[in-house]
Amino acid sequence: MHFVTGAVFSNVLLAIYKPVIGSGAFLISANAGPSQIAGPLCSERFFSTSWQNDRTHSAVGKYAQDNGFKRVLLLAPNYQAGKDGLNGFK
Repeated sequence: MHFVTGAVFSNVLLAIYKPVIGSGAFLISANAGPSQIAGPLCSERFFSTSWQNDRTHSAVGKYAQDNGFKRVLLLAPNYQAGKDGLNGFK
């Protein structure tokens, strides 16, 4: 049985995800949590010890919607975790 761990950034995790899972190894993420892996790429061989990137932002977006916010400014870094955060809020 083989394990791969150590990917900290979501874009790196996405780059290694299919080759690692396809090899039959387990992939463990201590930090990265791109939303694709919780959806269409979900695998019983992937374990995250942290979070899914869009989860917290989704809760804040729901709060804003429920409380009648009409206009917001969203700003995030231009990489996978930032994009997931914006999409989660929306």
